[in-house]
Amino acid sequence: MNKKIVVLITLLTMFMLISCTQGTVEDVSDEEVVVEEEIVEQVSESSGDDVDEVPEIEDVSDEEELSAEDDIQEVVEEVSLGKGIEVSILGKDGFDPAEMTIAIGDTVVLINNDPAQKKLALTFQKERTRQMFVSGLILPGESFEHTFEEAGQYYYWAVAYGKEAIIIVE
Repeated sequence: MNKKIVVLITLLTMFMLISCTQGTVEDVSDEEVVVEEEIVEQVSESSGDDVDEVPEIEDVSDEEELSAEDDIQEVVEEVSLGKGIEVSILGKDGFDPAEMTIAIGDTVVLINNDPAQKKLALTFQKERTRQMFVSGLILPGESFEHTFEEAGQYYYWAVAYGKEAIIIVE
């Protein structure tokens, strides 16, 4: 008889455990119910109205993260576009500005705004050295970019006109 009682108690215990653990995802714990009741009381007291339930709170955290990521992406794109310090190539009138001072690592963008619509090539020479480089052909309305990585004075001129300008890199 003792064995039957032990088996019966064991079976009842297992049955109770199984039935207690079966539930749905939507089940709410006692703590959540207490918190919700406290919120309802606080809202009722502060508004003076009877409130039966807590209004739904929309979760926008994913949207906020996306907009922050989008903002960061826009800034990265702006920086990586290589927007630099612009110089206008004015043909026989030279350059605007004809002299500029920039920092090491700055990019200079030279734009061919020659009123005569000539294709131009620029030659650059670092002062007191034999270091030279050429822009290649710059079509009307097109540009040439160069990032200056070393300090110094760089003289440059349009081969077609011989007008000279200077970029001082500090």
